[in-house]
Amino acid sequence: MRKKINDVINLLSRKIGINLYDWTKGGLFVGLPLILNSLFAVLISIIFTRIISQSIFGEYQFFLVILSMFFLFSLPEMDTALIRSVAKKHDKSFDKAIKIRFLWSLIGSAILFGVCLYLKSINQVAWKYYFYSALFFPFFYSFRSAFSFLIGKQKFSLYSKYFSSHIILVNLLFITIICLFKNLNIIILAYLAVNSLSFFIFYKIIRKKFLKKIKKTKEDKGLFKFGFHLTSISIIPMLFARADKIILTSFLGFEALAIYVIASSFPSQIRLITKPFVKMLLPKLSASKDAEKTFKFIRSKLIYIILVPAFIISTGALLIPYVIKILFPSSYLISIPYAQLLFFAYLLTFSTHMFNQFLISQKKTKSLFKISLITNIANILFLFLLIPFLNLLGVVLSKIFTNYLIFGLNFYYSWKESKI
Repeated sequence: MRKKINDVINLLSRKIGINLYDWTKGGLFVGLPLILNSLFAVLISIIFTRIISQSIFGEYQFFLVILSMFFLFSLPEMDTALIRSVAKKHDKSFDKAIKIRFLWSLIGSAILFGVCLYLKSINQVAWKYYFYSALFFPFFYSFRSAFSFLIGKQKFSLYSKYFSSHIILVNLLFITIICLFKNLNIIILAYLAVNSLSFFIFYKIIRKKFLKKIKKTKEDKGLFKFGFHLTSISIIPMLFARADKIILTSFLGFEALAIYVIASSFPSQIRLITKPFVKMLLPKLSASKDAEKTFKFIRSKLIYIILVPAFIISTGALLIPYVIKILFPSSYLISIPYAQLLFFAYLLTFSTHMFNQFLISQKKTKSLFKISLITNIANILFLFLLIPFLNLLGVVLSKIFTNYLIFGLNFYYSWKESKI
């Protein structure tokens, strides 16, 4: 049996052109923390839906959506720039990237504090959530870049060890607080405080471990410019990626948002889990000097890159009705057909990531911007056209149409840029 498995892996390695033993091993190291995070996210959703009302669960999810929109002020794509920079032996970028993110995050804190004052002036209870966010915002986002440094160094096992420890520690504490207090105000404060403290602790640990190498290397003068460009490109997709939940809540309310969150919670993990495997290729893609040859290589393996996820997605769509029935209260059973459809929204996710990473490795920022602009405007149009007539089904169909459009444009611009 073991020999047959090895034969299959060797065959796929030859077909795809990648050593699947090494790639999967590295991918599992990088992906393990995200798998753990996904499992904890599902567990937290189960606990929430069983001890807190559907409306409050929806309100909590809405707060997370709003907070994640302020994420942009921390220059999130500085992580990608850091990985690329460290892969090119600029270890000194570690300090520079985190310092840049911290300082830019202060802008986000100031705006969040303004939101807090406004909500307090109109007697909205939610003002406290944004006050807590303003306090913790720089710590919550900037120090997590330490983990990206480890990916750039290709220290995948160390990354997995540290990030997994962070996830387990933070989520166990968070779950304990949810069960003990069942109060949204305390839950949000705990979520921000525990994550911020843990990120800071692991930043100190990682910096101490690599301090000599960080001090010895030269500074990457293009780090800020590249990270800023990537973030500028991602402004539209990051804002519009949250548009479905914001528009949905505006039309249908917090309870409908709670249903949609459960429906999308399992299918969306496909995107989160596949991303680290593809991100591992960024250092190699960045080192390639022949863009056309690299593109042709990826394109030649496209059928295999699609078929494997197709099997996983089909299996997920078949099993999800039983999973939701077992894990969640009966009031969430309405989410089952939406969840099944949403699995197929992620059929081309892996291949989309491949072409997207190709464009990033070639620093094709204009093409990346065009893709984000076109697809996100299209997504908003789909949402406004479909939700009034189809309600939640309209949100699901919008997600499917948009994801397939994203793949098509990433493929087209990768082909176009490889010719230049």
